[in-house]
Amino acid sequence: MNKSNQGKTRDKKQIDINDSSGRDLSYARRASVFSNLRLFFRGMRMAFKESPLALTQVLRQPISAVAPFVNIYFSALILEQLTNMADFAQILPNIIWAVGLNALFYFVNWTFDKTGWPGMQALYIKEQLLTSRAVLSLDYETLEDTETQKKLSELHEHWMHRGSPLQSPIWDLSGLFGGLCSLGMSFYFLWPLFRIIFVRQEGAEGFLNSPWLAVAVFIFIGIGVGVVVYMSNLMTKKWFAMHDKYLKLEGIFHYYSKMLEDHKSGKEVRVYAQQDLIEHHASDKLQDEGVTLQRRLGSSQALQTGLLAIIGAILGFGVYLLIGIKGLFGFITIGAIVRYMGSFLQVVNGLMQIGGNLGRLDALIPGMRYFFDIIDLAPKHASGDLKADPKGEITVEFRDVSFKYPQQEAYALRHVNFTLRGGEHLAIVGENGSGKTTFIKLLCRLYDPTEGEILLNGVNIRDYDEDEYRRLFSVVFQDYQLFSLKLGENVASGGEIDEESALLCLEEAGFTQRLDKMPEGLSTWLYRECAEDGVEISGGEAQKLALARALYKDAPVIVLDEPTASLDPIAEAAVYAGFNRFAQGKAAIYISHRLSSCRFCEKVAVFEAGELVQHGGHDDLILDGEGKYYELWNAQAKYYV
Repeated sequence: MNKSNQGKTRDKKQIDINDSSGRDLSYARRASVFSNLRLFFRGMRMAFKESPLALTQVLRQPISAVAPFVNIYFSALILEQLTNMADFAQILPNIIWAVGLNALFYFVNWTFDKTGWPGMQALYIKEQLLTSRAVLSLDYETLEDTETQKKLSELHEHWMHRGSPLQSPIWDLSGLFGGLCSLGMSFYFLWPLFRIIFVRQEGAEGFLNSPWLAVAVFIFIGIGVGVVVYMSNLMTKKWFAMHDKYLKLEGIFHYYSKMLEDHKSGKEVRVYAQQDLIEHHASDKLQDEGVTLQRRLGSSQALQTGLLAIIGAILGFGVYLLIGIKGLFGFITIGAIVRYMGSFLQVVNGLMQIGGNLGRLDALIPGMRYFFDIIDLAPKHASGDLKADPKGEITVEFRDVSFKYPQQEAYALRHVNFTLRGGEHLAIVGENGSGKTTFIKLLCRLYDPTEGEILLNGVNIRDYDEDEYRRLFSVVFQDYQLFSLKLGENVASGGEIDEESALLCLEEAGFTQRLDKMPEGLSTWLYRECAEDGVEISGGEAQKLALARALYKDAPVIVLDEPTASLDPIAEAAVYAGFNRFAQGKAAIYISHRLSSCRFCEKVAVFEAGELVQHGGHDDLILDGEGKYYELWNAQAKYYV
């Protein structure tokens, strides 16, 4: 049963949902106001640098805010002219000016909208590219770190629930500027009123003609303004909180829906009769919670709109009362009354705009922080400038290498001393968790040793250019990744595709039979994420493609980390035989739990609990009845006798 932060048990039917909004707002409050402002301005500078056209979106709202005052001003002016019995020739210029300025504002808004929207879309794309490039530039050590994964998860969650960390604040910033412009223009138009409301007309007595009436009304208005801004800000935050909860529910529902549609999970669902379990989570609880949250969202929105409308009406009553009384005493003309009342309506609209947008900006600040947390990550590895010759002699030496993963106390490898020379074939064996894959990560410089050093031809690998060094290795990891791209692109991994070489590598990897069934050959799309006619392939076929990719790279060192786990023994033997032919003259490292597949290797390295406990040829190691290799070999061999 889930527990709240206070330790109180929740209702059994309630789904435990992370309140990302509460976390975000708490995060924002912990940061200083100055820090948030600095972060905000940094985000805006980057946004307008990456997409200058997005600036037109910020300018569009102020222009839209100013436009209503054209009608307010000219309506009041024309009304006064009509009251003073002006002829049509005197009124016509004002009509022309009003129509002309309205047309101008419409044209400017249309132009800004036409340029601002593409600019905002371009910003959204560039923001994602910046994030992707930042992630691609990271060392694998940093990328795999739990803190980095947490930051990426927070950024993705904010992206899905709140929107773009750079784009969304611009929408609200433009709204905020629009509200401020409405207030500024309103006070400009209302300024003459401020000059006369405190003046008592001669010959008129009583409180209605007293300056204290104006003081009382303005105190009343000030309180109302504060309430409008506070309530708008507060209710926007509450709406965000409930909306985030609903989106979390929606995400869970889509997960279950996608799982039901995925043929890969269909077997387990049917064999273990999980339909009722999924139906229970995906329908009953989610539906009840979702409907409740939707009602609360609707009620919150209606309550906010209603309360603000009531407060606006009360404020309007106070101002209209003041304006009406001054007009009654002859202080204000009928045209001025129209101008003041229209301007005050814009005051209310501006205040509501400011309050709502300030609330949203406060909720969007954490997204900027998550974004820059990723952008500011820097590679930890120092890359040298030496070039590695893939055609020359290759000798790799581990010299007293120890390693432990970041934020871990236990060592994954301890005091490993080992040398691999060009042309040698090495089998690495050991139980799960013995350090085999960690050894490969260090060899490929995905991590640097905690202690000791790794040498390439007698030179520390840190002195080599990282990209140049990694070009020496063709690796098939046990958790290899294929992409929803064309078959040839998956094999070639970028650049021009040499079709002859790609087909030869696919043949060596045992993929020819499947390739013959693909009418578009190397141009066949894999999977359906990016192409409707994409081809789904089995786990064994995917492993063969990963092997073909390693062959295509034609690097001087080949590493196969459990490359045949999804293949049957006959297919595995064929793949190893093909690789053994292909790897002649190259250094090759094979990791496999099936020790019989490594008989053709000249050397065997045995790992146990992070240490290299044995090293030598198969025939020599098998004679050591007390050794780990003898134990592993006989544990498997007895099943084949």
